[in-house]
Amino acid sequence: MNRTIINSFDGTETIFGFIERPEKYNHLFQAVKSSSGCIARGAGLSYCAAGSGNEITSIDMTKFNRILMFDETNGTIKVESGLSVGDFISFIVKRGWYFNVIPGYPSITIGGCVAFNVHGKSQYNIGTFGDHIKEITIFHPDYGEIICSKSANTDVFDLTIGGFGLTGVILSVTIVLSRLQGNIVLRQKVKCRNLSEAVEKMFSSKNEYENVYSWNNLNISGKNFGRGIIYLEKFHQGTLTQFNEYNYTRFNTDFSKKTGINFINHFTAELICYLYYSKEFISPSFATIRIADSTFPIYGKEIYYYLFGSQGFREYQLIVPFTAADELFSGVQNLIKKFGIPVTLGSLKIFKGENKYLSFCKDGVCLAIDVPATAKSQTFFSEMDNLAMRINGIANISKDSRLNARTINGMYSQYGKFRSELLKYDPGKYFTSSLRERIEV
Repeated sequence: MNRTIINSFDGTETIFGFIERPEKYNHLFQAVKSSSGCIARGAGLSYCAAGSGNEITSIDMTKFNRILMFDETNGTIKVESGLSVGDFISFIVKRGWYFNVIPGYPSITIGGCVAFNVHGKSQYNIGTFGDHIKEITIFHPDYGEIICSKSANTDVFDLTIGGFGLTGVILSVTIVLSRLQGNIVLRQKVKCRNLSEAVEKMFSSKNEYENVYSWNNLNISGKNFGRGIIYLEKFHQGTLTQFNEYNYTRFNTDFSKKTGINFINHFTAELICYLYYSKEFISPSFATIRIADSTFPIYGKEIYYYLFGSQGFREYQLIVPFTAADELFSGVQNLIKKFGIPVTLGSLKIFKGENKYLSFCKDGVCLAIDVPATAKSQTFFSEMDNLAMRINGIANISKDSRLNARTINGMYSQYGKFRSELLKYDPGKYFTSSLRERIEV
């Protein structure tokens, strides 16, 4: 096993660690037991270094990708944690089932979805990934294999969902599916003048559609700040098209190093947003698309991430209460103007649910912002932290490779409880990562 360089997906962290790629369970268990510190790793596409750490062994789980059980009558499926969400969705759609809590790229693994308790494009109606888990099996060298659920080993179950892989290696996950309501997806595009209008329109449409989300231009100031497009999607009966065979080698954590040139600046960011809005503005308001294209909108658009070049990018995603939305939008506009930050992406969703430990979930409006990773963006994001805390918001830990313990403690009321429960369960910190060290849990 050789020491290797591992980059965070956002291109801002460089790790010197080790990677083990076991193919059988006895090799997996031995790799964990023989390491002085380790962490499970899926596709390696977490924005922060959650699956790696300096001088830490990353256990690559992608060979553990089987479907272990499928109850076609009741829609329950048990899969190994290294199964990609692309293969997972392809399998269940062909059998008349669906799962709507999926991140936007097909090579991401089921284990990664559990570790970050991810959300999809309609969290308000569907919830987060953990809401649909029936059972998890994990391995910890001190305890062996642990089967946990909402009724058995619930303390471990709760720590594992959104626990960043720190309770052990996730071996398998049993998931409850929903019936597929159509063969294709009908997408409607609705224009919005600004962020506030986008939230109003999204909220009024939330019960009619499977997915409700937006794209917003944050490079415009004044009353049109956040002018954009709202996407409303629902299943529809039509001609069934074949699912893609995905090329899982198109994306990896070395993507930014392949160009070296940083293409994103004020001019190019504004041009990209202008061209995108113009294209969406003149194209038809209604379209039918394949289920695969709705589920994985990033696939085929990887060039967006390459444009940031060797500097990488940073994303800030936060949820604030609905009553604080206008204060958030005003504050973000002022900070973008103050620091002169070029913004390549703004996007809104609406959320509903209770925050548990460090999972990114609560009632409110969710805003995501992408910017190039510069020294100025660091200061901008620090000011975003202060704004979020002032209006009772939380930032998404999985999307931000610079959040520290003090800031997270100020945002998440259960930070201390998560830290103490995790240390009680694993006092030796057997499973660790750069993320764990940074947020001090």
